[in-house]
Amino acid sequence: SCLGHKEFRFLLPILPLCLCIAGDLIAYELTSYSKRKTQLSKYKSVAGFSFLIIPNLLSVLYLGLVHQRGPLDTMTVLQHDTQSHKSNVLFLMPCHSTPYYSHIHKNVTMRFLTCEPNLQQKENYLDEADIFEQDPLNWLHQEYGNTSSTLKEQVRVSGMNRDPVNTSDFGEYIKLNNSSSKFSQSTYNDMPSHIVLFDVLKVKIENFLLEHHYQLCHEIFHAHIEDGRRSKYILIYCK
Repeated sequence: SCLGHKEFRFLLPILPLCLCIAGDLIAYELTSYSKRKTQLSKYKSVAGFSFLIIPNLLSVLYLGLVHQRGPLDTMTVLQHDTQSHKSNVLFLMPCHSTPYYSHIHKNVTMRFLTCEPNLQQKENYLDEADIFEQDPLNWLHQEYGNTSSTLKEQVRVSGMNRDPVNTSDFGEYIKLNNSSSKFSQSTYNDMPSHIVLFDVLKVKIENFLLEHHYQLCHEIFHAHIEDGRRSKYILIYCK
């Protein structure tokens, strides 16, 4: 295919034609089976059907019940763990990795990393998911505010006379300098109550999770085979 964006659903228009061809062959084999006189020819027909049916049946069971089942299990867990109007879920995963409100059925704030196409044809275009992958920790600091240790260091560099000793001191400093300080967090998003990610990302943002007191609440199986940004387990951190 010459298309830059490919999905399995693009093949659906030719599925009826394939089913017609396969059905015609199966009907022919079933009709001719009763006409075959030798036992050997009948065994060949049974072996042929077994070769077609058994591998496909095993594939359907594995791919339908085991492989990449994590997103559905994740939304089931979130449906029970979240509360309407109170919970805030952040998905740090490749965009559209999980279902969304169609499964959670609650008025819960949720956000995922977007991947809009480059409609304006910008050079070296990066969507939000790509930008996040380049430096996950920095992206989190920009979106949700610096951690206390990072902000403390920045305040020292800015020439502040005293050295704050705790997070509340930083808050007072920010309030007093809200109009001009580059540390103002007025544009930051609300801190999520749940963070969902593949376990391959854990090492990259572990400092953020620790400093904001997130704990691992659920570890959900996803797939036996890792696929780039998607790994074997989905982790749900919560406060």
